[in-house]
Amino acid sequence: MSSSTTCSACGTSVELPAETCPACGSALSAAATLIGSAPRFNSSTEAMDEVKRLLRAGNKVEAVKTHREYFGLELKDASDAVEAIEADLRPVEVSAPLADDQPPAFARPDSAAQTVSVEPVAPAPAKPAWQKWALGCGIALIVFCCLCVILPTIVLIIFSGGSQG
Repeated sequence: MSSSTTCSACGTSVELPAETCPACGSALSAAATLIGSAPRFNSSTEAMDEVKRLLRAGNKVEAVKTHREYFGLELKDASDAVEAIEADLRPVEVSAPLADDQPPAFARPDSAAQTVSVEPVAPAPAKPAWQKWALGCGIALIVFCCLCVILPTIVLIIFSGGSQG
């Protein structure tokens, strides 16, 4: 059973496992080259299901190979992806759900009281004096500009505009 892909440069159909296009000579993508020798999946979901099945079976090497072959990744990238998938597959311990009429453990009178020690939170450090000084100078500069530059300019425009004519 032979499979083929399409050259991204010229659009020619190329039989796999060729690494270059016979028409234009451009290199085929790693994904197309690897998919030709990989088991065919109808979707990426099927490929991921196969990777998860291999991980659950304890066959991490085959899972990396399958992921790499289907998605066309380098070995390191495929290995990192499979490790992330494996981390998601690890079972998470979940406590049994409480009945609707059952209070939580801390609210039951028969449960042992648990003491929790809380360390006091230190207050945020005060701003250094130079920051307060700089803020004050900035505000003073803005007020000075308003009073000494902008306000006289507005007054001059208002009164000089009426005297022309």
